[in-house]
Amino acid sequence: MVKALWLKLSILFVTCASAAWADNVDTYAGLEFFGSTRINRAALERLINLRSDANAQRIEAAAARLQNHFEHDHVSANIEVVSVGADQLALVVDVPDPLSSIVTRRLNRPHRVRVTSEKPFLILADLHSRLDQLEQDGRPAREEWRDGYKFYSDEAANQMIEAIQQFLPSMRNELLDTVDCDPDPVRRAQSIELLEWAAEPNDTAMNMLAAFDDVDLHVRAECAKYFYARLDQLAEDFPYDALVQGLSRMLSRPTHQDRSKSLYCLLKLCQLHTQVVPLAKSLCERKVGDLSKQSILPTIKQPADKLLAIFATAPRYATPQDQPNQNQDSSF
Repeated sequence: MVKALWLKLSILFVTCASAAWADNVDTYAGLEFFGSTRINRAALERLINLRSDANAQRIEAAAARLQNHFEHDHVSANIEVVSVGADQLALVVDVPDPLSSIVTRRLNRPHRVRVTSEKPFLILADLHSRLDQLEQDGRPAREEWRDGYKFYSDEAANQMIEAIQQFLPSMRNELLDTVDCDPDPVRRAQSIELLEWAAEPNDTAMNMLAAFDDVDLHVRAECAKYFYARLDQLAEDFPYDALVQGLSRMLSRPTHQDRSKSLYCLLKLCQLHTQVVPLAKSLCERKVGDLSKQSILPTIKQPADKLLAIFATAPRYATPQDQPNQNQDSSF
């Protein structure tokens, strides 16, 4: 458990760090904490013990102290270091209540899915290495969308994507089976990412809805990224109610990544498909309102405020008896 929690912290810390870290110019913006029966804000602040001029290394050390504290007490906690605008970092701490009910899906016939070729997964790893190297060199590749597919402003990266695309017509169903059945969360997340370069996004999205309730954060994050980029490509008869329900559950999960990605997906969905607004308002308005009032993070507060503005002029879901059960099992 200790290794798993430390790995989660390390991954999220590196992901959110800016290039300015090396020069120690980032300072502490504050604590993002929405309450828990396990610990209060005052106790957390004492454990963190950071001044506003604390640099990135001190913030990292504070995150490690918190992690050690919760591990010692055998308490589950999600700790993330998140960029707040220019040259500021915040600590985001979620301590789930022991009796809280968090819906997660059951894999369909769990088994290691055999695929035609491992080459797309290997190329994907090379693509990540290339993009990371460009970032470290101070010349990050920009995303460029071509015919609905994500490319980059780097020719070497684009050649890797084109190589991946050669495999996808015959492997698309295998990758969907991996998302649905494979016990390895890394494999599930990689499969979703590979599907970004596959055809038939509407059908792919329909078969991926259950991944919003995956037990693994990175799988859920990849699922949200897939949907966000393709919300304008979904058909009129897409099961939008199921999509809104999945996003509403993601919004309530105790991690910054879940909150941020679900907020942006909900905002874009309500802007593109106004027929979902009453349902989204019924399921999410209270939570969105709480986040708008309490969050210090622009990546939470800004989309929350925009969603509230949309909700303000919309009716709620038709009648109480028609509202879907938000606590239903997430098998879809």
